[in-house]
Amino acid sequence: KKKKKTWRFVCFLKNLIRWEARLDSIAVRLGLTGNICLAFLFYPVARGSSLLAAIGLTSESSINYHIWLGHLVMTLFTSHGLFYVIYWISTNQISQMFKWDRTGISNLAGEITLVAGLVMWATTFTAIRRRFFEVFFYTHYLYTVFMLFFVFHVGISYSLISLPGFYIFIVDRFLRYLQSRNNVKLVSARVLPCDTVELSFSKSPMLIYSPTSVMFVNIPSISKLQWHPFTITSSSKLEPEKLSVMIKGQGKWSTTLYQMLSSSDQIERLAVSIE
Repeated sequence: KKKKKTWRFVCFLKNLIRWEARLDSIAVRLGLTGNICLAFLFYPVARGSSLLAAIGLTSESSINYHIWLGHLVMTLFTSHGLFYVIYWISTNQISQMFKWDRTGISNLAGEITLVAGLVMWATTFTAIRRRFFEVFFYTHYLYTVFMLFFVFHVGISYSLISLPGFYIFIVDRFLRYLQSRNNVKLVSARVLPCDTVELSFSKSPMLIYSPTSVMFVNIPSISKLQWHPFTITSSSKLEPEKLSVMIKGQGKWSTTLYQMLSSSDQIERLAVSIE
């Protein structure tokens, strides 16, 4: 009987070790798969990149790929983190959560990366994004924290696969920032029914855009920091020297714009930047 009990205990330990080893293996594979998906995450949002045009995508249509990849990346990384927490608890190594090695894997940096990612992810769902767009927009600047601590977490060697796309995005973002610093000429501003306004800007006839293209609008007199996306309502073929957007008063920013334009003396002095 003692031999049977001893044998059962030995088998239990073997199964436990196998289970924990499998858990560790699954967690590693989830992280590696998430790293591969992260490598493609930033390409679709590099709006000025010629890579999108090379594969037949517009900056507007490519956003869907960024959204799908973002959900996939966060699902994989969240699972990766949860599996490791379960693994540390089951092996009495909970102190590993606070480990920060200068070489190799830094667990604490990975947890900071995951928290930053979860905060961004929480604001991407439609109900939150549409109702609290500014929260969604500014929360996404946590991508800098996410990528910085991701590099600290996995080290340079493992992060090399993800950095090229991030680098292209940063360069594209910087060039768009330089472009947006210049005010554009406002040709006309019309106040329409239902708290709606139409803004028309002058443009070069060489600028061709597809229907449903999106541009970001900033009005410094309302807010120097807020940029809001709007679908272009004009056609570059029918109106080669101007482009127009229609803005409905649904939030504080757009309502303020409507009130400003309702006063005729504000139209001439309205400074606008676009991206």
